[in-house]
Amino acid sequence: MKRLLRYARWDADAVVFSQPVISMARLLHWFNWRRHAQATARGSHYRRRSSDEPTG
Repeated sequence: MKRLLRYARWDADAVVFSQPVISMARLLHWFNWRRHAQATARGSHYRRRSSDEPTG
């Protein structure tokens, strides 16, 4: 995901813009999915740690 946004290149004294590699809607969808996946993993991690700790 290195080239997500538009980039410019100089060509004969004119700036030429290429099309975005990933649409903004798809990029936002990926960010939302990633945040949800991280939150789920974090919750599972803390639940697992709390059940493994000895009581007392």
